[in-house]
Amino acid sequence: MFIIKSRQFHIYSIIFIVLSILRIQKSFKMEPVFGDYDSASYFSFSLFGGLRMPLITFIYSNIQNLNSIVLFQSVISLLTFFYLGAVLFTFNLNRNITLLFSILTLCLGNSNHVVYLDSTIDSESLNISFLVLLIGSIILFFQFNNLIFLIP
Repeated sequence: MFIIKSRQFHIYSIIFIVLSILRIQKSFKMEPVFGDYDSASYFSFSLFGGLRMPLITFIYSNIQNLNSIVLFQSVISLLTFFYLGAVLFTFNLNRNITLLFSILTLCLGNSNHVVYLDSTIDSESLNISFLVLLIGSIILFFQFNNLIFLIP
């Protein structure tokens, strides 16, 4: 675990909290988008031989409520984009530039396209969130293991 102590990170955290409150309020107002042909298959959990990835179907079949799924996807998305922005603070760059890029990362996570995907009962929202988490973890791994020279 990495700990970041800077004034810019505190500003970033405050901006994250404000954007999170706005995003959660928006999630409560959004109507879930349920595809007649695609979304129903996400609610039948099967470990082997299922149509969908078992982790996604496990989550959806346990939550069941469409509005709760939208809220769950929004919270996961918020946390992963915050994580990616926080990872940027581990670089030894100008703190104000790092703050700018971190805020831009939060803005990307709060863009209309990402918010729309959070309201859709499909796996795209969680896939994007897990991809953002993976990218942040890879950056963090290279940063703390001094393997940054392996990136062409």
